[in-house]
Parts: sequence; C-alpha cells; structure tokens
Amino acid sequence: MRQAVVGSQPRATTAAFAADVQVSVGVALRIMRVTTIDEGNGCVTVNDEQGTRTFPLTSVEGFAAVSRAWLPYGWDVRYVYSFSWLGRPVIQLPEDLVRMQDLIFAVKPDVPH
Repeated sequence: MRQAVVGSQPRATTAAFAADVQVSVGVALRIMRVTTIDEGNGCVTVNDEQGTRTFPLTSVEGFAAVSRAWLPYGWDVRYVYSFSWLGRPVIQLPEDLVRMQDLIFAVKPDVPH
C-alpha cells in the first residue's frame, strides 16, 4: 500500500514488500516489511521481523529504511532509465555518475589523445 497526499498537507507513504531470506536449512522464507514515511513529523516507522521501530528521517537508520523502501519501486518504474549525461542516455542514478567522476579524477588514468 502506497499513498501520499500532495499539497499543503503532510505526506505519509507506506511501502510494503516481502523479501526472500535463505535460512541455514535451505528453506526460503518470506518476510514482510512495512515502511511508513511521515514527512509531517519527520520520522519513518519500520514494521518487520524485528518488531516496530521509529527513526527520525534525518538519522542513518531512517535514511537506510527509506532507501530500502524506494529502491525496489524505483526499479519497477524504470527510474534509472530517465537520466542522460551530455545528451547521452545513461542507465545509472545521478549519484553513480558523480561518484564515477570523482573516481576518474582521483585515479587520473592515461587516456590516449
């Protein structure tokens, strides 16, 4: 279930998904995780196999929970296909491009002219 109220009202988004987990006896289990993002109160609530936990959106744990929630949906809607760089389509997130540029600058590889 995903929902958002757009406009002047605070938005709350809930993402529910199941993850396959391989256990030591070789049986795959389905784990349900429900993530609720409350922008109005600045918190994210995760309900999974570890119980219900609430984190500030500005915390490391809150950011990780939001990232886990949006990443599978981003792939489903083909979000990574919406970017271009210098007019060329790229199948990467913009942050990946910045990190690659930083790596090339740090390594300074020899490139034939």
